[in-house]
Amino acid sequence: MKEQIYFNHKKAQFWPHARLVRLVRTRVFSIPLVVFVYGYGTLSILYFLIYFIRLIPDIPILSDIPFSNTMTGYASIGIALSFLLASLHIYYKAYVEQPAPKFTAEQVTEIIQKGGRVNLADFASVPVLLTIDLAFKRSHATQKGFIEAREIYVAMTKEDRGRFIINRLGFFRDDFIKEMDAYYKSQGKNYVSEIDVTYLFAKALEVAAIEKHPKILVSDILAALSEIEPFMQELLFSRNIKVEDVLNIVYWQTTNEIYDQEKKFDPDNPKLTGGIGKDWSMGYALALNQFAYDMTEIVARQQTPIHLIGRSRETQEMEKILVRASKHNVLLVGPSGVGKSSIALNFARRVLYGQTYPALANRKIMQLNIDYILAGAETPGAIIERLSAVLNDAVRAGNIVLYMNNIQSLFAGGGSKVGAVDASDVLIPYLENPELYFVATTTTSAYHQYIESKTGVADKFERIDVEEPDYSATIRILEDILHWLEPAYKVTVTYNALQKIVELSDRFIYNKYFPEKAIDLLNELVVFVKSQGRDIIFPEDVEQTIQMKTKVPIGEGETVEKERLLNLEDYLHKRVIGQNTAINAVANALRRARAGIRSGHKPIGSFLFLGPTGVGKTETSKALADSYFGSEDKMIRFDMSEYQDISGLHRLLGAPPGTPQAESGGQLTNAVRDNPFSLILFDEIEKAEPNILNIFLQLLDEGWVTDSLGRKVKFNNSIIIATSNAGAEYLRQLIQEGTPEDEIRDKLLNYLQEQHLFRPEFLNRFTAVVNFNPLTTDQIVTITHMMVEKLISRLDEEKGIFLTVTEPAVQKLAELGYDPQLGARPIQRVLQEKVENFLAKKMLSEEIKRGSSLTFDVDDIE
Repeated sequence: MKEQIYFNHKKAQFWPHARLVRLVRTRVFSIPLVVFVYGYGTLSILYFLIYFIRLIPDIPILSDIPFSNTMTGYASIGIALSFLLASLHIYYKAYVEQPAPKFTAEQVTEIIQKGGRVNLADFASVPVLLTIDLAFKRSHATQKGFIEAREIYVAMTKEDRGRFIINRLGFFRDDFIKEMDAYYKSQGKNYVSEIDVTYLFAKALEVAAIEKHPKILVSDILAALSEIEPFMQELLFSRNIKVEDVLNIVYWQTTNEIYDQEKKFDPDNPKLTGGIGKDWSMGYALALNQFAYDMTEIVARQQTPIHLIGRSRETQEMEKILVRASKHNVLLVGPSGVGKSSIALNFARRVLYGQTYPALANRKIMQLNIDYILAGAETPGAIIERLSAVLNDAVRAGNIVLYMNNIQSLFAGGGSKVGAVDASDVLIPYLENPELYFVATTTTSAYHQYIESKTGVADKFERIDVEEPDYSATIRILEDILHWLEPAYKVTVTYNALQKIVELSDRFIYNKYFPEKAIDLLNELVVFVKSQGRDIIFPEDVEQTIQMKTKVPIGEGETVEKERLLNLEDYLHKRVIGQNTAINAVANALRRARAGIRSGHKPIGSFLFLGPTGVGKTETSKALADSYFGSEDKMIRFDMSEYQDISGLHRLLGAPPGTPQAESGGQLTNAVRDNPFSLILFDEIEKAEPNILNIFLQLLDEGWVTDSLGRKVKFNNSIIIATSNAGAEYLRQLIQEGTPEDEIRDKLLNYLQEQHLFRPEFLNRFTAVVNFNPLTTDQIVTITHMMVEKLISRLDEEKGIFLTVTEPAVQKLAELGYDPQLGARPIQRVLQEKVENFLAKKMLSEEIKRGSSLTFDVDDIE
């Protein structure tokens, strides 16, 4: 095959055109041409005016001007017009005309398979030919047909298309060249990266075919270099950009050119809107014009994107349904924010540009504004009357596709503003009318709750499910938006920043869906960067924006926060006494999460804390919430003794669909949706109804559950802790028998399974199952010291009283507060009864007041 393809740019189809472009761009040619054309043209027009002025009597002086006779004037005008037309022709050839290659990429493959020879230069665009010609002239490659990679890069940076990609990688031209020279220098004194030009263009042709480019563009060459040239591979790796990401940048550059071309008049693709034809085609439609608006006019005025990435399947399927003879109504079903309305706008755009079926070309896409219909209507009958008038107008017009966003609002209970109105009986006859087409949208939960049961309505629609776009499609949607957003705010967004937007919005924003949440974050980011007085957006800006929204350290983070994670054990031990094994297990899991090497979809960490009451399980949870999320308030606690029957499952996830409580959601799912960055504590998990424990199998493994409304609730930014007293006596027995620490955990887990307290698959889902040992006497004393210190600090801050508690008093309080069954829990009660009661009496009797000092000794304990 290699013998059948070759590269010779000087015999390329567009090489004469490229030479003309190069000639026009040179100052030696362009400046004299402009001076001559405009100078001679001005002089000719001046003589022409003089000729006519001479006809005016009493101005004899003009007759003395040389060459002011009639023939000279006409000749000058003729010559000037000739040069002007010639210059316009040259300009058109050099800057406007875009000749197409003889064959497409697919046809090239067929030619090669049949044994033909192909010059790959025939498929290169004019800028590519000029770029490669300049690189050949500068290159000192030692092999025939090879070229120095460095010279290709340098030549590309002289082209707008090449600079666009370099800038999106985060470089200015000079910085890019410095980076490149530094790399080649690091490879050795005599290192030269030489590339087989034929192989390079073969790869570039593959890229052009994938991106459906009519010819090889500069961006396609750069994409090909990213696959075969070491410097570009190293550069992309350092920027965390994969080869497939390069195609996204190529798309970005290409669509920007398409949008720019679209702003110009294209006689081959006129817009099909405007003028008096609208009124003629629709007739007199007072209600329709009052409560609906033409989407094609909005598309034309706002210049929305030329097409929707990743939505071609849905759009094509919708158009196929609309051209049917019967059942030609479409219902787009999907979560809010996935782009259902954008699909309708895309359809309107295709109609506007004549890119759809001929049967739909003259249709008017009218969006019904349901809010307008509801506004001011005092009775349900008034709403029905307005809706009927709109539908009648649409039928009379005979060429309407009626778009209804959130159609569930027209059914009883589907919208808070509609109240008891149910318009299904009104809609059904119109849904069957062959003169009227419907495109409607609804959410998945609303479909099941309000539409699915209304078979008379549901059966008249063809349902199309609209899912979230994937990573690459979301990137390209953002690139489309930036074509308008960047000029509006005068900012430049690097590709790495777009990657970070998609990555972090996926991790930290999950009460919304793609692409909406990525678009919202992009808008916030642009405003934030402009408020800082900057105009280039980098990944660090995305991290900072998300960090401000969530209060969770992201990316490199602060030095203090890093040091706390590295020394998390010491921080936790300031609040939790003993329990070294438990604290080490938890700290290691959090460090893995912070470093970003955990599984992204699972919770940050999930732990089952086993042990008797009062040994520090809850205190460890509070300390974790404070250290990782910044506050103890970030801990959400569920007492599982309150969820001992099947109703507890409905309280956690939400009541079943169709019940009055269904719309309120579940206690667990609502809490996590409202506070995704939190520690969730399930206290005494062994007391929960068995079906509730089944939830944990999916929650801990997949990182999400589905609530009663069909919403996916993610736990990937949460820490999950379940505590249990199950096996506490057996654990105490093992410790008393002197069982080695490394054997206790395994024996305890076996005991729990043998006693059918927990199933193996439940225990195996946790990041770690951690046993909390009973507290020793010394640990009880240490805990008492901590609680006394808290009391002393509180008195000082709130009452201005300086309390001192002697060591014998602390020892006695610890002795009174120790209970082998309850651990350290009774200590707080002892402090209240023995110390706080003592202080209360002193304050009420005014023996002590603000500024007083007091010593509490063992003799003061009653």
